[in-house]
Amino acid sequence: MPAAMSKGACAFPPIKTVYRAAGKKYWIVWLNTEVGKEGPYYAGAGASDMIINREIRRGYKILADHVNKMDKALKGRVAIDHMDDKSKAVLREFLLGHSKDMWERANPELKKQLEPRNDRMQSVRVD
Repeated sequence: MPAAMSKGACAFPPIKTVYRAAGKKYWIVWLNTEVGKEGPYYAGAGASDMIINREIRRGYKILADHVNKMDKALKGRVAIDHMDDKSKAVLREFLLGHSKDMWERANPELKKQLEPRNDRMQSVRVD
């Protein structure tokens, strides 16, 4: 790499080594709400993860994934099946707490993907 091109560039170790020890996964959920004949409802949702390492003040996300999930949510599709059960439970409790009426009218696929699965998904308190 020529010196002029590399000037000011930082080299980081592979992403897995940087974030494995102290990185924490966060979910960004893109939620689309629309208004139907019966009122507002949750129409679409897409979730993308981010890894944040506060110790070294670095974060990692795949921007293309965030854009694609947001696009799906805006089109009324649901792309949250890759979330872990605990995070799904938190999202479900949040949406229910925000508006039970919107939850009742929500996209059936969203409700299906957020349904508790026996003892795998537990109710989580959201403060």
